[in-house]
Amino acid sequence: MIKRVLLFTVLGIIIGTGAFLIQVQRGDIKLSDNEDKAVNEGTEEITETPTEEEILGDKIYYVVVPLIAGDIVEVESVKLLIPGYVVVYEKEDLESSSVLGVSSLLNPTLNNDIEVKLKRKIVNGETVYVGLNSDNGNKKFDSPSVDIPIMTRGAIPVRRKYVVGE
Repeated sequence: MIKRVLLFTVLGIIIGTGAFLIQVQRGDIKLSDNEDKAVNEGTEEITETPTEEEILGDKIYYVVVPLIAGDIVEVESVKLLIPGYVVVYEKEDLESSSVLGVSSLLNPTLNNDIEVKLKRKIVNGETVYVGLNSDNGNKKFDSPSVDIPIMTRGAIPVRRKYVVGE
């Protein structure tokens, strides 16, 4: 009796697998990943990540006053779509140890005359990186891995390199 049940089970699996493979080959069943799934239009609003041109254009931008030696970086204006911060890094990486200073929380609008107090003085000829980071919702800057950098559609952080005194 057990042999018969086992035999029918194995035959059922073989026949079912064969039927499935035939339907896949004919196109009756399509195997796909999440990229091929259709978005149900009208059920939710989809906003695209801004392009680099939009970042540098009128949607999101920042204008840094020419950097001078000292312990403050002056930012003339910052426009954001979400709450965030101006962050000054001493290295190109996004490590917490590289953060020289962070602005106060900025509103998702046009912000003018922002001063970023630095942990140490910067000197003429030194290279620093100024970028924009989002807020994770707690209204305080935690770290670049928590309050992540604002990115372009190409996953490029909105950040520029500046040389002090130039």
